[in-house]
Amino acid sequence: MNGSTITLPKKVFDDLVKATEHFERAKDELEDYMLSQNKNFIAQARKARYEHKKGKFLDLGKIRLRYDI
Repeated sequence: MNGSTITLPKKVFDDLVKATEHFERAKDELEDYMLSQNKNFIAQARKARYEHKKGKFLDLGKIRLRYDI
């Protein structure tokens, strides 16, 4: 084994991958919950949805220019 290679049993690697997937899912669910409890975020999301339904939205190019992204 050289300095840049780690050898793991397949089961350990598979368990690590599963744990990472569970962590990512839990992190996403926690973020969703936290946003659902934020009244300011909910109000902004509702306003954005209302404006989008009315046809008031910017295309991606204008958004990139506005926010320099």
